[in-house]
Amino acid sequence: MATIENVSGTAFVVAEFRAEENTEPDLLYTDPIVGLFLNDDSKRTAGRVAASFPSSDLVRIRTKYLDDMAELYRK
Repeated sequence: MATIENVSGTAFVVAEFRAEENTEPDLLYTDPIVGLFLNDDSKRTAGRVAASFPSSDLVRIRTKYLDDMAELYRK
């Protein structure tokens, strides 16, 4: 796999939060692609961010909202 370069660490933290939803019992959405970009480093970093600021729920709720809005406009 190619090395990912010049991407903000924030993008990987958000991707980790998005990926967490894939393991929830009552899914808000599924994101089958996001896991391809993650590794142990991104998981540790996201864990540190989540411990200092409970933002993972905000990311997941925002993702659900944006997905729902995009679906409305596709119809």
